[in-house]
Amino acid sequence: MLAVTAKLAHDGAMQMKSLPLIAALLLAGCARTEPITDNVVEKADVPAALPAEDAEREALPLTPGMRWEIDEPANAALYGADRASAQLMLRCDEDGGEKALVVSRFLPTVPSGAGTLTLTGNGAIASVPVVAEANEGRPGGRLSATLDPGALAQSIGAVFRGPDPVNVSTTGAEPLVLTGGPEVGMVLDNCLGPAAPARNDDDEAQPAA
Repeated sequence: MLAVTAKLAHDGAMQMKSLPLIAALLLAGCARTEPITDNVVEKADVPAALPAEDAEREALPLTPGMRWEIDEPANAALYGADRASAQLMLRCDEDGGEKALVVSRFLPTVPSGAGTLTLTGNGAIASVPVVAEANEGRPGGRLSATLDPGALAQSIGAVFRGPDPVNVSTTGAEPLVLTGGPEVGMVLDNCLGPAAPARNDDDEAQPAA
């Protein structure tokens, strides 16, 4: 009788020890191991990607409380809360019939040395070498560049001539995020000439007369 009882106890213990192994095997058998098909991926509920221009607008919130203002006597467009506290200036200088585009990023203190002003927007980018200058008639300083109306100046025009946000960044200053406007367009047109008309690929070449 004692032998039978011991055997039953031994068999029960062995069954209890095997339960975790059986459960693991059952879970492995139920797990999905086949490759996910394209149909399954297509049925997945994922958000649609934004168009590139919409994503750019969403990713770059405009710097608040600022606007463009035209300074006609100086042939300049100023961006800031008001003219006296402008943060960015585009100006067209003319000397003896020669025109030059001046770009200035105003700062609360006079920066040390030179740097690079990077402007990005509307599918274009311009990296402009700038030098430090003291402001005239107001505290602080600025980083400025004076450009002949060549390729670099035209690249700045391409950045601003469009509806998308423009990111203006340089070392030691908070980025500015803004859009172009008729004020800056007036300065660019005067200094660089009107923007080239957009090319229409649907237009067919006309035969020579």
